[in-house]
Amino acid sequence: MHAMTAHPPILRLAPLALLALAMLTPMLPAAEMEYYMKMSDVDGESVDDGHKDWIVLLSFSHAINKRVEDFVTTGRSTFTPIVVTKIVDRSSPLLMRATAGGKLLPAVQIEAVNAKTQQTYLRYEMKNVLISNWSTSGNADIQPTEQLFLNFEEIKVIYHRYTLGSPDPVESVEMGWSVIDDAEAPRKTE
Repeated sequence: MHAMTAHPPILRLAPLALLALAMLTPMLPAAEMEYYMKMSDVDGESVDDGHKDWIVLLSFSHAINKRVEDFVTTGRSTFTPIVVTKIVDRSSPLLMRATAGGKLLPAVQIEAVNAKTQQTYLRYEMKNVLISNWSTSGNADIQPTEQLFLNFEEIKVIYHRYTLGSPDPVESVEMGWSVIDDAEAPRKTE
């Protein structure tokens, strides 16, 4: 008989607990999309070949609301500001100044790009943009971030569809809207 070393029961369960923890911990996927924003007279720190000096975004969101009564739409469409979140960078003081001074930005563009293929899937183009809200936050664990609320007079949204292995889009679908006129805006394709 071999002499056995006695371990407390809890230590005998440690390898099993580590295995269970590894199986239950979700794997964090690599970033699938990258978001970039280009603003008139405001440079960011992107080093991406197709987006040099654009502002790198962590996220963005946008909504359109239409009032419905008795299953009939009534009133104007309400476009919420586009809300973008970004890391503090060299554009930050300029964005603070633009917000505080009510500076009209003639053009702002946001692109959603596939991180693996570098294909642009979604593009927002806005005209006559005002930043209505700028805020920042941070803690000891992460770089400070900023959130901006972008209000615009006109917007165009373009979605590009690709097929597997194709570098060029096989289809592009777009919409343009004048918030001022509450009507479809003229379409111009680049």
